[in-house]
Amino acid sequence: MENVIIFGCGAKGKSIYSYYKDKYNIIYFSDNNHELWGKKVLDIEILSPKELMKFGSEIKIIVAAGAYAEILSQLQMLGIDIYQNAYYAGPFNNFLNKISKVSAPYELIGNNSNFENEKTNNVRKVLFLYTMPHHRITNLAVILKARGIIIDFAYFEEAYYNSHETLNVGYRNIFRAANVNEMMQIIRNSDCDVIHSFGEISYNTLLALRAGKPVVHDAVDIGNMYRPLHAIEQINENLAINGAHGNIFMTESVRKLSVEIFELNPQKPMLTLGNFLERGRLPIRYHDKLSESDGKIHCVYEGAMSNQKDNLRYIETALKIMGDNEIHVHFYTNFNREEECEYYQSLESDFIHWEGEVDYKKLIEEMTKYDIALFYVENYNLTNVPHCAYTSPNKIFEYLGAGLPVAINGIPKISEYIRDNKFGDIVDFDGNILEQFKKIIECIKIDKILLDKNNLIMDNHVDALLHFYQDTIHYAKNLL
Repeated sequence: MENVIIFGCGAKGKSIYSYYKDKYNIIYFSDNNHELWGKKVLDIEILSPKELMKFGSEIKIIVAAGAYAEILSQLQMLGIDIYQNAYYAGPFNNFLNKISKVSAPYELIGNNSNFENEKTNNVRKVLFLYTMPHHRITNLAVILKARGIIIDFAYFEEAYYNSHETLNVGYRNIFRAANVNEMMQIIRNSDCDVIHSFGEISYNTLLALRAGKPVVHDAVDIGNMYRPLHAIEQINENLAINGAHGNIFMTESVRKLSVEIFELNPQKPMLTLGNFLERGRLPIRYHDKLSESDGKIHCVYEGAMSNQKDNLRYIETALKIMGDNEIHVHFYTNFNREEECEYYQSLESDFIHWEGEVDYKKLIEEMTKYDIALFYVENYNLTNVPHCAYTSPNKIFEYLGAGLPVAINGIPKISEYIRDNKFGDIVDFDGNILEQFKKIIECIKIDKILLDKNNLIMDNHVDALLHFYQDTIHYAKNLL
């Protein structure tokens, strides 16, 4: 059996020992509590963290403590290769999460050439499943409808937001399911050729798979890449991604990581499709810049926010620094998250402005009056960095669609992609932020046709999507 050390001597460490003692040879415990060093737990000696260095690459370490990210960083500083030798335990202790190494370059668009244009497309009806209306779904619905595809949309009633009524782009039917049984009935009664299920929430895909129809799992977010999952979440995500008859990933980098993490069948249809805009959302007219009237820089931030300091969407630090430097920050949010918005609006600054929620179809044109856009993630760490580094944020394409250069903090990989493609530049919030913003605005000009020119418009990928559906249906027929 493989030799293992458990880091953490508390209840979680003991639970891990109980669960894995017959699978691994657990030779030591380790803990940061110096009073435990040299003593024993479950008749096994407890080592200090520094003593782990002597094992080199010959040992596997399971982190069984709540502060897993901090401990993984600690192990890394001790010279331990956490990507090869460290795992962390899920909250239910019976699943181990492998740390995904962020080393490959950011790849946005994959090679979808296997979905050849000359194939006959027999897809006529698609059922979209998600927990709520969403910009990605709307962008896809618009381009598919333009090709004559009939689309129904089903979601759970409790997740609905009235502000998203405007996201109805001409679905044949919109179904609101009050519970699982209603959703199952909607799926079974559907006359669709293929079911397109979206999101990290995997239960929609699992429900769809019970209906005996071809199912696509569109991994908007992959939980394993940005947070520790409960055991049932890990099971559901794995079953959904492996069980679906076709998989869509947001970036080529995420697709490659997913193939490794979930051990996907390489013969299964897979498509890489970013969170691009559909062409109809590009501005028809451009507003005058607010800076022309007051001489100050006006920056925009759009998307979800959080007032929880450990959340990925916590941006208070950036807003305060920008306000202190007399940079106006205008933020737009979705889903009527008034509590968070009021929190940020209450910050004592004349330079922080909550602009409310603007109609989905008008947002990009609205943003043209600003000088620069912000993409900021403060709380990225060893367990969520693959998600942060390789994601495909819709806000990036919306900013570029508005003709705005992007100021991004030093998130690995994606920030380099933004800089190297001259979509914006990396900023250091510990430096002179005002001068950095001025330089980006002066030096980086975003062409109105930039998205089209770089194949970052959803319309350009509709053929690949339709032929992917066709391959998914064919693949499913051999299994159903």
